Amino acid sequence: MLPAGEAEPGMYPSCSPGVERARDGEKIGITRREDLAAVLVPAVPETSLKDIFVDIEKIRKRAKLSRRANVRDLIEDGRT
Repeated sequence: MLPAGEAEPGMYPSCSPGVERARDGEKIGITRREDLAAVLVPAVPETSLKDIFVDIEKIRKRAKLSRRANVRDLIEDGRT
């Protein structure tokens, strides 16, 4: 038995065309007795932790502290 979410290649050949179309960017609806049961959508690429920290650093460099605010006051406000 395979772990949940894994299937052997070719196990469900009738699903292959829909999966291929979804991979190409199309949204595919699957119905059961005329009711929408599932939707195949393109997979979202995984983001690495390194990319996340690069984005955080970009935001940090853009952010500016107001002249009226100081760090100690912001820390105290966060504690309440």
